[in-house]
Amino acid sequence: MALQKDYINELGQTIADCYWKIGVDDGIVGGKYEFTGKLYCYANKTDADANQNELGVYEFGFVLDMGRLANVIEQAYEEVKTYEDFGEAQDV
Repeated sequence: MALQKDYINELGQTIADCYWKIGVDDGIVGGKYEFTGKLYCYANKTDADANQNELGVYEFGFVLDMGRLANVIEQAYEEVKTYEDFGEAQDV
């Protein structure tokens, strides 16, 4: 699972339809009450699948809902889509 949306780099340039996915090694870190998620941005699916050539990273916090059957990864993606920055992101 990943999200697709544009990326605006530090120079203000827009790279269209980038892939954003939770990091493999440090994508979710947390404890009893709160987790931190990291979405890494890649220019295309090939780079995202290979976990290489990251364009940027987006960090966010969330609280895991233990009453839900959804796993922590799914809950992280659902949470970040509630943020203004990712409100229009598409599931890919």
